[in-house]
Amino acid sequence: MNRFSTRMALDYFVSDRIKIISDFSLTYTDRDLNYDGLWGIAMVKMPNLSPYYEYENGVQSNDYYYMLQREAFASTNNKKLDDQRGMANPLASANLAKYNQRRYELAPKLELEYKLLGLDDQHHQLKYNGVVFVNVSNEYDDKDYPRELSTTNYLDTHSSYSYSAKSLSFTTRHTLNYIPHFQNEDNYMTMLARFELTSGSNSNQATNGYRLPSGVTNPSAGGLISSMSSGYGQWKGLMYMYTAHYSYKSKYSLDGTLRMDGTTRFGPSKRWLASYSVSGRWNIIDENFMSWAREKAQMSMLSVSAGWGRVGNAPGQDYLYMNKYGTGASYLGTISMNPSGLKLNNLGPEHVTSWNVGFNLGFFDDRIRFRLDLYSRLTTNMMLGGGIPNSTGYRSLAVKNVGDMKNNGWEFNIDGSRLLKKGKFSLDFYVNFANNRNVITKMDPITLEGLNTDFAKANARTLQRVQIDNPFGAIYGFRCQGTYQYNFTTAQRIAKYQGADALQASIDAGHTYPVALNADGKLVLNEKGEPLQMMFCYDGNTGKPLGKFNGGDAMYEDINHDGQINELDIVYLGNSLPKLTGGFGFTLNYGHWKLSTQFNYRVDYDVYNLARLNVESMNSNNNQSQAVNYRWRKEGDGGYGQYIPRALSDFYMSNYNTLVSDRFIEDGSFLRLNYLQLSYSFDSKLIKKWHLNQLKLYASARNLFCLTKYSGVDPEVSYGGYSISTDNASTPAHARAYTFGLNIEF
Repeated sequence: MNRFSTRMALDYFVSDRIKIISDFSLTYTDRDLNYDGLWGIAMVKMPNLSPYYEYENGVQSNDYYYMLQREAFASTNNKKLDDQRGMANPLASANLAKYNQRRYELAPKLELEYKLLGLDDQHHQLKYNGVVFVNVSNEYDDKDYPRELSTTNYLDTHSSYSYSAKSLSFTTRHTLNYIPHFQNEDNYMTMLARFELTSGSNSNQATNGYRLPSGVTNPSAGGLISSMSSGYGQWKGLMYMYTAHYSYKSKYSLDGTLRMDGTTRFGPSKRWLASYSVSGRWNIIDENFMSWAREKAQMSMLSVSAGWGRVGNAPGQDYLYMNKYGTGASYLGTISMNPSGLKLNNLGPEHVTSWNVGFNLGFFDDRIRFRLDLYSRLTTNMMLGGGIPNSTGYRSLAVKNVGDMKNNGWEFNIDGSRLLKKGKFSLDFYVNFANNRNVITKMDPITLEGLNTDFAKANARTLQRVQIDNPFGAIYGFRCQGTYQYNFTTAQRIAKYQGADALQASIDAGHTYPVALNADGKLVLNEKGEPLQMMFCYDGNTGKPLGKFNGGDAMYEDINHDGQINELDIVYLGNSLPKLTGGFGFTLNYGHWKLSTQFNYRVDYDVYNLARLNVESMNSNNNQSQAVNYRWRKEGDGGYGQYIPRALSDFYMSNYNTLVSDRFIEDGSFLRLNYLQLSYSFDSKLIKKWHLNQLKLYASARNLFCLTKYSGVDPEVSYGGYSISTDNASTPAHARAYTFGLNIEF
């Protein structure tokens, strides 16, 4: 990635009352991204496939290897390697595929400050602040997938994609800030009124092409156009706000805010959103009865604060109240136009009502500070896209008001400033702990049904459940106890020639067979006194099972002891919401040297390791992990706690050895060193000779290490949505980076 940024700020003092501020910033970013999911492909690509063609004598050529298509085996219709043909050569993709993203961001700003009344706190003060700023953003994406990487259809080769987007927004903000002067200086008050106008527009266009000549990367140059698209959008917004603050003796304070927002994201009848809040604080430490704490306990701060407010939120799209049309299927060679969705005249705002209580405690002139915050948020008329009855002629709405959600949490912070100080050495630190829970309290039944999934009766498929009055992130699946050591036919022979008691004794001794057991661990026998084989999901129509378990298969717990593994055996396995999140860091100062660190962590949260499931499944031609070396191979292998089953290709025989179970649910707790910086600031007396205000050298590093027991590449998987945290072998987002820099201030 190449990144260039610059900023210029100029303050011009016309007089003691008038100040003109100009600011200009420009940022240019040029990034080369992965076209394919290289990490996931590299994990499963067959290891015996060379990345390069080899000559007959075994010497590698300089040409990248790609697999022949199935058309080459049309006479036999050989499908055995289809799972590999669909994946690119990861080395070739990294070097030949192009995905370049360039972005320009320009943000000029002009600001005027005018002190209309008094110039100091001994007079009434009225300050005007007017700001006009523009934001210009241009983005260009270019993709090219050359012929050497095509692994599917010979005709769909050398594809290219070009995309450009432009955005322009204009904002003007005008603020009046009034600070009255009281003869009694125990009183302090400030009032602020603000008006803001925003308008903007954006446009984009994209072109897809294929069958391009070699060396040509423009989709419209010499190839066939597969699709073209363009888009345009605009928005406008108005905001009025009034806020007031009053305090008495700096011990008691009260704040209030009223805000109105007008937006083009709602229809004319519901265009305005009202937001309001009130909060207060009591600095208990300043009371006379706390003198003992100030003097004897060195307590410098003890306060309690509370707040309540309500905010209105708008959807993420504009002009939803209008009919929109888009292109559809062609008819007689002509592109058709059709409505792209229902207009939403009655869509209302999403309201968030919240309260919070905070406690502050400080010692030794606030060199060490503690803060505890408790909060609760209730979201009503929550906005979410969702399905609607097909009788309307549409399947879904872009967004609708679907229900209510409650969010409860707490946060605890500890800060130390110059906590340790000796000579030129000093130490600062901070620690943060937090916990949060989201619960759906009400939801439209159709939307709720759309969020939930049924048991798919297939490997690797999760069961998503969003339940009223239950937190998000719950993981459901089977309990895997190990693998069956012996085949069912072995159990039959023992029962037939040695008796059912002998088979029961073997089971009691810890041997595992794919036979049905009751709640007491005893054999379930048929009317002939024969053991019953464990089955997978009897079909309600045919009465036949979808599969039968045998030696070497995964052994799932039969919760209801009915002799089959089905949806009735699914249990709660964990939760993707961490019980504790936060971070900590410290800063060491020694003379002109400074060392700063930043850590973050999560404690006790579960991740579905789908990447590990894929490389331990042994049901395809995909590469597997070293763990499969310890798989079940013969009768007697496996057993309780031995989780690697036998190898069975889906091409020959279906199996259910990789159902979502606690085998693939892992604790994602981690501690990461997020940021480290070492800097040196030159002595101010020295740099003044060079007409400089500041001169600093620094070196920094990101993502230096991560301590975790998680077996995947990166345990910091996203969480907080309706689905569970899933690791699907995406390229790790936390790349290690080093930066060296020089700060110069004139």
